Amino acid sequence: MQPDHQFAIPSVPERRIAVRSHRTRFSWSRAASFLTLSVLLFSLLGASIFVFLLPQRIFTIPGLSFLNVGQTGIANHRMGNGASTLRVTPTVLPGRAMTPATGANSASPTVNTDQTPVLKSTVVITPTDTPTPPPFDCVSGTLSMDGSQNLRQLLQGVNSDYQKLCPGMAFSLSGSSSRYALNSLQQNHIDVATSDLSARPTRTLTDHPIAAMLYAIILSPDVRISGLSSASIQNIYEGRLTNWSEIGGPDERITVMQRPGNDTVTAIFRAFVLNGESEHVKGIKLKQGWAQAVAQTQGAISYVTLAEAQSARVDTVGIDGVLPAIQTLLEGTYPFWSIEHLYTQGDGSAQFQAYLPFLASKQETTIFAQNGAVPVKMLSQSMLATHLPGPEI
Repeated sequence: MQPDHQFAIPSVPERRIAVRSHRTRFSWSRAASFLTLSVLLFSLLGASIFVFLLPQRIFTIPGLSFLNVGQTGIANHRMGNGASTLRVTPTVLPGRAMTPATGANSASPTVNTDQTPVLKSTVVITPTDTPTPPPFDCVSGTLSMDGSQNLRQLLQGVNSDYQKLCPGMAFSLSGSSSRYALNSLQQNHIDVATSDLSARPTRTLTDHPIAAMLYAIILSPDVRISGLSSASIQNIYEGRLTNWSEIGGPDERITVMQRPGNDTVTAIFRAFVLNGESEHVKGIKLKQGWAQAVAQTQGAISYVTLAEAQSARVDTVGIDGVLPAIQTLLEGTYPFWSIEHLYTQGDGSAQFQAYLPFLASKQETTIFAQNGAVPVKMLSQSMLATHLPGPEI
């Protein structure tokens, strides 16, 4: 039996569609845009991590208020030199309260809130503005000082440092002479007398030893001798040695540049180098400028402070093979030095009592060294005994 209808299925030829992949062409502008975007994203990520890792106290630094996200502002915040008091006042943000209902059906008042109370904090910093006190007592006023020329430059440096801490102090510093200053102090004309020598006990003044001052034998550069023995120095100043060739130097006459007989350094030289003997040599007597005279005169010799010797064009020579230096002084091997004194009536004025601890402090040691001196507290008692009381005036 055949079906009533027959369906004819047309034959359709197979059609193929070619599909080609489309790739975006590479260009440097697209690569640059991608790189820039990547850098911006990484920078943003790094900044976020940095902010979250900051310590909490960074948020209270003035000028960084933009970091206080979600916090209330800082009221009356001012940084001072002193400590600040931090006061935190909690504040509750209330919700809306409904008016209590009244009537027969009402029970008790009810409060409805449409938000949860939030506890926030208001930070108030109350500065005390207490200035940082100096490490030493400051007393305003004046302090008049006179005396040793050898101490004047050292004291100028210390006084300048003290005024930086205590601007209310005014100094008057002169360098007349140790003898003149001690007499002026006894007459109450000055507050402090500075002296290279010890004051006689009959002056009834209070002694404040402050430093050990170094002195040096100096020669003109043409002599070319590195050192002298104590015996040779004594022979020169006794007048027994008159030519440098006698002790290994050039064939030149020895010219002694002498200080005045009443000079304080002359007294120190006699006591600790000449063993108490006087100078008998016939030299050239000068009131000042000994280092300059030695530098300009062939075959010359003299003695000055170590600081003066180091600033002049002269040769500094050792005594018995030991050169003048802070180290050799502390070792006790160099003999030519003196104790420097400050003298007052009684304990001195209130200004002096405040100033003295600063003068003897460790921070001023550098100024002492620059002037060829060391604080007296660095010397042992046995060393002090070798030079105290020393020559008196």
